[in-house]
Amino acid sequence: MKSGRTILIAAAVFSLAAASPKAGGSDDDKKKVDKDIVVEFGEAQPQAIPNGPASHVLMPDEAFVREGGTVTFNVNGGGHGIAIYPVSKNTTREDIAEDLCQGGPAVCNGAAGTANLAYHVIDGRHHLIIETDTAANQPRIDDPFHRYLSTSGTNPDEQAVTAGAFLTGSTSTTVPGNRIQVRFTKAGRYLVVCQNRGHLINDWMFGFVNVVENDDNDHQ
Repeated sequence: MKSGRTILIAAAVFSLAAASPKAGGSDDDKKKVDKDIVVEFGEAQPQAIPNGPASHVLMPDEAFVREGGTVTFNVNGGGHGIAIYPVSKNTTREDIAEDLCQGGPAVCNGAAGTANLAYHVIDGRHHLIIETDTAANQPRIDDPFHRYLSTSGTNPDEQAVTAGAFLTGSTSTTVPGNRIQVRFTKAGRYLVVCQNRGHLINDWMFGFVNVVENDDNDHQ
């Protein structure tokens, strides 16, 4: 049986003050957070993998992991790229969604061509996180300015697993696609988006990883 690829990325530490607050609540809450977790990027197996917007989800779309731990993104379905951006800890799903195409794929892909416009994605502190050009100049979401990492970057100086290409996802319940394993070395809240322009802007394919800070006596 053909097996998928697992790629480990040790993400660099960034010094963005707005993106590195102490995440999490009480000590009891922290004890419940695992050091290594899995996020399904696209409709999760072992279900049949549908096509279209129904499969363009992250599960869970609010994930929690310990500082220094890893998140493994199981890529399900095709045409995905993963990009991660630090955001303020008060950033909500609504903050991101309101800056994307409104009305769903039927509207975004209609004669108006609203999916082809330029978009600015703002976090909970009104900081610009992602700035896109029009689709003619930027067919994928590839803004490197505040980016933590990318699996589908076009700039060779960026952290890119396969420069300029989307990831190979699973298209069946028996053959896994790529597994991208990211180690988060700094506490904070991170926006995870699909770099496929249609998946993010049309279908709102994004979620969050919350990295919970370790106490001094809690490092393993």
